Amino acid sequence: MVLTNMDGEVMHWHPTSNQVLHKIQEQDNEIYTVDFSCDGLKIATAGVDTKVRLYDDVSKKKIADMREGDLIVHSNRVFAVKFSNKDPNVLASGGWDNNVIVWDCRTAKAAMLIAGPLICGESLDIDGSLLLTGSWRETDHLQFWDLRNCRSPLKTWLFESHSTEKFQIYSAMISRSPEKRYIAVGTSGHNAIKLFDYQGEGIETKLGIRNIRGGVLSLDMTRDNQMLACAGSNGLLKIYDILV
Repeated sequence: MVLTNMDGEVMHWHPTSNQVLHKIQEQDNEIYTVDFSCDGLKIATAGVDTKVRLYDDVSKKKIADMREGDLIVHSNRVFAVKFSNKDPNVLASGGWDNNVIVWDCRTAKAAMLIAGPLICGESLDIDGSLLLTGSWRETDHLQFWDLRNCRSPLKTWLFESHSTEKFQIYSAMISRSPEKRYIAVGTSGHNAIKLFDYQGEGIETKLGIRNIRGGVLSLDMTRDNQMLACAGSNGLLKIYDILV
């Protein structure tokens, strides 16, 4: 298990013995996000200093600062990094600068820039050539992009609010089940989790969990779509048996 914190620490944690096996210190950084490559060999981190860092998980050494020497870089805090589920050399990052950058890990350079999405939590995901973004704003909440041509989104969804509370996305993901594809979304304002059935054209709401104490900053689902975990501003980790 890998944990990060606002003290700039990347910790390899052994849950059974409750011990830290290895620690990496990122000086003058608050780390907001971390992800493993699909082959388990690389780790990416990012946070307040706007840099996306890449580490070799075997040697525990830094491979690259992804922004150094590149013209395309983040100009504000980065709240999400996400590797492709099929290609360990494809990495996306997003944050407060209204930009998503797709990186080539072989060269440690930006491969493309997607302007527009406002990423304020773990609201990036990649499934093959499909990129999902969830934005913390009042319009264009959820968007799909084709990584082969990112000039404009493939699909955009706006979710209407039927109360004075705004529907704004902090976290979003695509389920990994080969049998059924779902999109899970965590929000602030409503402080809710929504699960959508996505079959290529439209989305249908399958499940809603409301009145969660605090915004939902991060979430994940088991590969069989049976359980969902979320964590947020209330400092709690919750696990739901969703049975969809």
